Amino acid sequence: MGVIQKQSISGTIYSYIGVILGFVTVGILFPRIFSTEEVGLLRLLVSYSVLFAQFASLGVNTATVKLFPYFRNKEKKHHGYLGIVLIISFAGLLISVLGYLLLQPYFVEHGQERSGLFIAYFYYVIPLIIFTLIFNVFDTYYRVLYNAVKGIVYKEVIQRLLILAVIIAFFLNLIDFHLTVILYVIAIITPTFLLFISLLKSGQFFIKPVIVSDCPTQVAVVYESQIGLIHIANDHNDLANKITELNNNSNYNLLSRNAKQAVLNNYNTIDGNKSLIKLYESFDK
Repeated sequence: MGVIQKQSISGTIYSYIGVILGFVTVGILFPRIFSTEEVGLLRLLVSYSVLFAQFASLGVNTATVKLFPYFRNKEKKHHGYLGIVLIISFAGLLISVLGYLLLQPYFVEHGQERSGLFIAYFYYVIPLIIFTLIFNVFDTYYRVLYNAVKGIVYKEVIQRLLILAVIIAFFLNLIDFHLTVILYVIAIITPTFLLFISLLKSGQFFIKPVIVSDCPTQVAVVYESQIGLIHIANDHNDLANKITELNNNSNYNLLSRNAKQAVLNNYNTIDGNKSLIKLYESFDK
């Protein structure tokens, strides 16, 4: 039996387990343990984060499925494809979060119809957008590396087991609803941490120097971390020159190390957890 066939069978089994867990948590426990407003809040947090994370991706996940075969080469670290995708996603993330903040009046008004609690937890959607986006990028990357099962296990099984544990803790009066929301959010973003750690352990977390157009967001990232070169947008001659310059650059290895460190130190889910906790603590002040 081939690898893809085995993973299809395993993925199907884990997906069915996830469906059962989802039915137990959302279909049975949610309406019996939480009030209508509380259920509305929990669903709004997920719905808005998924919507804006999808927009923030700028279509890179679909592009990855189609284009990655041309980059695939483990010896050459897949030509730094993951780094390119993360840069694009980061640019899309800034646009998406900005859009969410600008539309705050609309979402607060609309959210009140389903849950009056949404105003108090409006900003909780932002970290969910970030981690949902990163999970989708890593999950798609794993899929094109012929390892589709990990994302399914982490999201469909482990995430829902964690949510189930949070619901039980609330039902037993071990935690109040505010802490329940925080733990619920952490449960949702946990699969992103697990995929990130898995990528590091598998030796597939490759980051190479990048060449980006002079879009302000991309320029800021490249300059700040010294991870590549910048070409003039819509100027193919300048792009060609930058590719040649990077290929012949004596600092290529240094740029590669900078690129990896930028992700490990600044643009990653592990350290992002610290900022997430600080953000939640600030809401209580």
